[in-house]
Order: sequence, then C-alpha cells, then structure tokens
Amino acid sequence: MRVTPTSRLAPCLHLGWPVGKTTLTSLQAVVGLLAGLTSVVGATYSGLQYLRSPDDAGEMVAVVREARTDTPIRDATVEVLTAQDTLVTTLTATEDGSARRPLKPGFYRVWVRHPRYGAEGRDIEVQRGQVAEVRFQLAQRTGRASASPLDGVARGVERGANAAGRFLRNLGR
Repeated sequence: MRVTPTSRLAPCLHLGWPVGKTTLTSLQAVVGLLAGLTSVVGATYSGLQYLRSPDDAGEMVAVVREARTDTPIRDATVEVLTAQDTLVTTLTATEDGSARRPLKPGFYRVWVRHPRYGAEGRDIEVQRGQVAEVRFQLAQRTGRASASPLDGVARGVERGANAAGRFLRNLGR
C-alpha cells in the first residue's frame, strides 16, 4: 500500500506511526496501554463499590456494658458471624461501648469478648433499612480465669519447662 500526503492515512505519517506494517514493539505498547487503563478503571470501580453502602443493607449496633455498674466497656472485641459461623467482620467497641456496621439482610451471630470480662453471644436478624441493636451486659471475671486460650498453653509450657529443669538437676546429683 502506498501512502501519499493526500491519502486518508497521511496523519499517521506525521505522527511517526508505521503504516501498513505492525512491529512487535508497537503491539506491545498498545497491549500495555490497554492493560494499564483496564487496571486503573478496575481499581477505581472496586474502591467505589467498597465505599458505597449497599442500598438493601441494614445496620447492626452492638452496645457493650459492664453488668454491675452499667458503664460502657470500650475496646471490647465484637465478632459478627453468619448463621453458619463464617466470620463476617471483627469490630472494636468505641468509648461509648458501641460498635456498628452496615450488613446485608439476614441472620447473624454476634460475639463480644474482653480480656477482663466474660464472653457473650447472641443471634440477631438484620432487616433491610433497619437497625438491629443488640445489648451485652458483661460480668467481670472472678478468680484466676483464663483471659485467653493461650494463657492455658503458656502455663502448660511453664510447667513442662520447670519439670525438665528439675529432671536435669536430679541427673547431676
């Protein structure tokens, strides 16, 4: 194909684009440009979907209080699970002892835990456009109750290390 200054492909000559033949470098440049644009558009769309609350969502509000004094318990861990015990989200209670989260309509199980208090769970239903409020009254732990399952493991390791030390000392006698 012959390109003349009066043909419709003449603008390509001024831009330095090869006419009639495609090089591997120009093909790679076009593919790279399309991949970059697709990536930017996809990331923007995902970010907007994350920030946008679904129109059919409801809201869950957990209020955590101390059982004896009715004071808010801040920094309590609030876990929201599906009815099949799949973790949806983990929240932390604020200064006023509350934690809130928009959720899709459905049934959920909410657990609240705090190292100085017991754990408590409740089943709730979130309805479209409604606020499902669930209140927890946690009692302080008494005695030497384990604040974490790892406390028991740590005590077991400590007892094992002490027993090993006694055994080694007895070997030297």
